[in-house]
Amino acid sequence: MTCDRRQFLLILAAGAVGCAAGIPVLRYGVDVCDFCRMTISEPEFAALAETAKGRTARFDSIECLARWIEEQDEFPRHTWVTDFATPGVVLAASEARFYRAAVRSSMGQGWIASDAKRTGAPLPESEGPYTWDETRRGILAGAEGPHGGIR
Repeated sequence: MTCDRRQFLLILAAGAVGCAAGIPVLRYGVDVCDFCRMTISEPEFAALAETAKGRTARFDSIECLARWIEEQDEFPRHTWVTDFATPGVVLAASEARFYRAAVRSSMGQGWIASDAKRTGAPLPESEGPYTWDETRRGILAGAEGPHGGIR
């Protein structure tokens, strides 16, 4: 089966629109955190947001994402976090579960995210799970947060 030039261009345009509507890409070792300005280099902690105006913001940690949201005039359209157990897999923050873990995260508080449907390998020693709203409040409350911490 062959297609003419017009069909090819239509298929190409449809593909471009589909990609534009997806989750933004993180370039580890290249992108810089929109909150703390550190280079995003640890895939298991990274996060993303789409602002109310459609701009993509990138973060080296869940903590930076939470603090950045607090400084915005408008709540972001979308927020995504990396699945700690599967670096490179990004989840909607509203659908993830969050944990304070005995790991050294980029910003030192140990917040990690996991797919809420996870049934596989266990996460590191941690407390949780927490929702995205509980996690944001815990991060904004400080290093120990409302949950005490496991350190």
